Amino acid sequence: MRHNSATEERPELTWLCTYTPLEIIASAGLCPRRFTGRGDSFAPPDPYLHSTLCSYARSCYQGLLRLQNSSRGVVLVNSCHAMVHLFHALERKGVFSFLHLLDLPRETSRRARHRFSNQLRGFHRKLQDHFGIKDTQADLWEQINLYEENRRLLQGVYEEQKKAAYGQGDRLLTLVENFTTLSGGEFNKEARGLWMSGTGSSHQTNLTRAGPRLLLTGSMVPRALPALIGELGGTLVLDDLCRGRKAVFFPYEARPESEEETEDPYDYLSALYLNKTPCARMSAAARNLQEMKTTVRAYRLDGVIFFCLKFCDPWRYHGQLLKEQLQEVPVLFLEGEYASAGVPSQLHTRIAAFIEMLS
Repeated sequence: MRHNSATEERPELTWLCTYTPLEIIASAGLCPRRFTGRGDSFAPPDPYLHSTLCSYARSCYQGLLRLQNSSRGVVLVNSCHAMVHLFHALERKGVFSFLHLLDLPRETSRRARHRFSNQLRGFHRKLQDHFGIKDTQADLWEQINLYEENRRLLQGVYEEQKKAAYGQGDRLLTLVENFTTLSGGEFNKEARGLWMSGTGSSHQTNLTRAGPRLLLTGSMVPRALPALIGELGGTLVLDDLCRGRKAVFFPYEARPESEEETEDPYDYLSALYLNKTPCARMSAAARNLQEMKTTVRAYRLDGVIFFCLKFCDPWRYHGQLLKEQLQEVPVLFLEGEYASAGVPSQLHTRIAAFIEMLS
């Protein structure tokens, strides 16, 4: 089982969006490693990427250019216009020998699933041709099973927050980040060692953090925001972010019992990814709004913090709908630029006041 080895050194392939099929990348002998933008979003304008474009896309652009010597390539998803602009800017730069853009449907219909299945099949073939790897469907199913095991493990960690007296949402985000930056085998070994030893248990949480129980959701949030919530007196119990819960909650309960005999792996992955916890750009995003009401009660939340990147229309509309429909708890709507190193100072006061109001 060469793809399952936790100690094997494998070349990295960088990805950004949770609709990227990690199983296919791993099956092709590569280590899928997520990148969440660690450049300076306020850098001078670039001839290939306009200074008024999404701050997250600009941050990713600068950071990715620094990875050209360590990453074997980049795969993007056309989740929004900014990501398409980012793809073309990287294409013009020509610093990555492998660069691919996945065309993601907005719907989950049979036609959309068939279309995305063909996209995944073509992506896999391109990986094989470029890197000279001839893996089989058996190898792909092996990775599908491994990533399912890892995601189910993380789902269990999230579910434990329902009964936990003290939240540890920031630690959950760190655990998910490890899932998205390590190979499937490496993460499986690390997470099982952590959880089986009991150090991942909610009982190990710092018991001094007993502030209002909060949910953090929205678009790509500044990396320091989860920790800031705790510093200001809140208890981050749960997230609904693409760098957190959205990368974990996939509809495995609908999986066929004998997929090797009855299912094409690309058809299966297409249905799996298109039916996961949706992004705001998906037509199924309305379902997420309805489920949020149940989530608030299940996790005994006191409030919701929603962050939206400036000029990001899908998330702006989603946030306004959330605020209108979610009457059970107060919702704090924040808007700002993406910052990899910290949280813009003007947001500190609003978050602190919101937590104080709930206390």
